[in-house]
Amino acid sequence: MDNLDKPESIEGFKLSNRDFTELCQNNDLEEKLKELILESAADPIFVHDLKGNFIYISNNACKSLGYTKDELIKLNLHDLVIPKYKKFIDARIKEIQLKNKLVFQTAHFRKDKSIINVEVHARAMEFQDEVFIFSISHDITNLKRIEDVIKEREKHLSLITDNMLDLIYQVNNDGIFEYVSPSITDLLGYDREDIIGKKDFELIKLVHPDDLKLIIDSLQMAITTLKPKRIQHRYKHADGNYIWVETIGNPLSNEKGEFSGAVYITRDIRELKKIEDQFKSSLEEKEVLLKEIHHRVKNNMQIISSLLNLQAKCLTDENAVNSLKESRDRVISMAIVHEKLYQSDDLSRIDFAEYIKKFVTDLLSSYEINSRSVRPKIDVENILLDINFAIPCGLIINELFSNSIKHAFPEGFGEVCIKFHLNNSERVLIVSDNGIGFPEDLDYQNTKTLGLQLVNALVNQLNGKIELFRNEGTTFKIIF
Repeated sequence: MDNLDKPESIEGFKLSNRDFTELCQNNDLEEKLKELILESAADPIFVHDLKGNFIYISNNACKSLGYTKDELIKLNLHDLVIPKYKKFIDARIKEIQLKNKLVFQTAHFRKDKSIINVEVHARAMEFQDEVFIFSISHDITNLKRIEDVIKEREKHLSLITDNMLDLIYQVNNDGIFEYVSPSITDLLGYDREDIIGKKDFELIKLVHPDDLKLIIDSLQMAITTLKPKRIQHRYKHADGNYIWVETIGNPLSNEKGEFSGAVYITRDIRELKKIEDQFKSSLEEKEVLLKEIHHRVKNNMQIISSLLNLQAKCLTDENAVNSLKESRDRVISMAIVHEKLYQSDDLSRIDFAEYIKKFVTDLLSSYEINSRSVRPKIDVENILLDINFAIPCGLIINELFSNSIKHAFPEGFGEVCIKFHLNNSERVLIVSDNGIGFPEDLDYQNTKTLGLQLVNALVNQLNGKIELFRNEGTTFKIIF
């Protein structure tokens, strides 16, 4: 203990260098300090020889096992070990001799025969040419109980996933497969061992080339947004054929909200795709048939229009001729609807703006009116209207527009405006002209002329409301 350079203050006691040297040479104090340290440890401490005979047992060891110190010191380590761990303990003692220290888990009997699970930190120590085992035992009973619950849940989960028809697989943050369900054999013809432990590229390379971009984009989106994604694509079966599947990817995140992997569920949708293809084929056939119907209806109406036109040429009565021409124009307005439906990709709706422009042009041509003398002004939103609304609305416009070009401009010059737009949930149609104005003595809702009777009937059919304004010409406003 010569030349010791020790501090002068130890736990509140001021000592000289000479006092400190003498104190450290006091064997009784040294033993007292060692005992105090051992007995202050929170976990049980044991010292035993290689045969399991106890040399030292801490007070906490006695409390943990329910023995007095006198009772426990008389026992052997093997008296505390449950039967299934006896050979295990003998093997650990030999391993401690070889490695000098070891950490392992085992289980002890208490005095009341209850079992305590422990984690043992043990090391070999040599004293007077004899080897002893010094060990600290930490109670992990609660931890083992939690582990058993987790294992049981994992067992149930594995039972479910291993017997599902859908393919389930999980990848970690590095894209390495940590789990693949046995159903991969039934679905794709591969063994689990072909995939587990490998990178996700092993499965991605089985994707059909046409679907590869979709898969990569979906993966990148899932990593960025951490939101589930559902896609349909094709995988290459072990037999070389591609099969249709639907995959749902569920990204996983750590406590920091960062991507930490993903769980995927892949389902065979070959039957669904077959039904979908059959339905699509059937729908295409029906669309072709419906187009043909519209085409034939349009042709038949054109025949009727031509017959009416020929009949008008055979008559000398001007009123009769005009009546036939008006009927012909009505037929033409309906024929144009079927023509547009035949040309459209949507067989139930037409572009109303194109429809109005087409039949206004045909109407001016029918009356042999130059568009420079009577100028049509069309302001119609680009909206799609179904046939049940388009045909009666077209007939209304036909009647009102015809009235304007026949009666509003005795000098042969003017402007007719057609507006159609949506106002919240209402459809608003306005047909106006800057001509001489609608006769003051004529009640448009109670007239003998077929045209206005037809207008009122069609407005009622569409649950609309019609108003007439006589300011600076004639304006009909209809709200549906």
